[in-house]
Amino acid sequence: MEDVIASRVELDEAARPSSLLSSRGGSRGSTSAELESRSSFLIAAVAENRAREIGICAIDLVSPYELLLWTVIDSHSYVDTVALLKAYQPVEVLVVETSKSGKVNEEISKRFTGSKCRVVPLARKYFDQTKGAEDIKRVMANNVDINIGRNYVVMASVACVMKYIEYIQGVYIAEKSMKVVLSPSTRKLLMDQATVSSLELVQGTRGRNDNQSLCKMLNNTQTSAGNRLLRSTMLQPTCHLKTMYPSAYKFAALLFRPSSHVSSGSARHAKKLLGFSLTTQPGFSMLWKS
Repeated sequence: MEDVIASRVELDEAARPSSLLSSRGGSRGSTSAELESRSSFLIAAVAENRAREIGICAIDLVSPYELLLWTVIDSHSYVDTVALLKAYQPVEVLVVETSKSGKVNEEISKRFTGSKCRVVPLARKYFDQTKGAEDIKRVMANNVDINIGRNYVVMASVACVMKYIEYIQGVYIAEKSMKVVLSPSTRKLLMDQATVSSLELVQGTRGRNDNQSLCKMLNNTQTSAGNRLLRSTMLQPTCHLKTMYPSAYKFAALLFRPSSHVSSGSARHAKKLLGFSLTTQPGFSMLWKS
């Protein structure tokens, strides 16, 4: 009992905002009000091994029905990990507290400086892969790869998220109540921040208005999960050709049969960009006559 109380106190101390983090306010006291006012309240944990293999676990407390898991083999600058986190916009990112330089938590803290996301460093003991394997076995309602429990980096992040949301956010996940989603990070196009900004995918360039972004214009989703899927698809589009071509066909059909939504100048420019790669694919001969 004393160990449980000590863990709760330690986690509560770590969750308090500091000068290095954003001033979101108290963690547990304001959770209920924030959950009611937000469409998404995603909390993610990031763990790393010596081979620079990153395990990420995330859960949305507004609709805690899915447990999202990733394994990322990253570079020394952790661009894939940061891009993934930025795509899903977590409210809090839990990382391992360490005094060594060059770790993933320092890179995440640097990239999220000035944002609404809090980076919360926690003691390594909360990233317990054995406890994570037990947690995922307890809450998992669907059948997934049985070898996932052997991925100790991912299991470490699972253990941290589960303990944090229970002790700090006051959310307990019942048995067999969550769908575990293994999200591979391969076959994804990686875009730097300059490209994302110039394309105005999630934020407009005029006055930094989100309402003028492509994501906002196309967002007809009704759930927070749908909104996250749309955003992540835009920021990390697939590189898999069999997945790309059906969408390209639809895009080409709109361009080559312009309506009031597509200007003639935009259509001509897009045809030049698409001409080399798509006209060689079957089914485009009829569309390419305009």
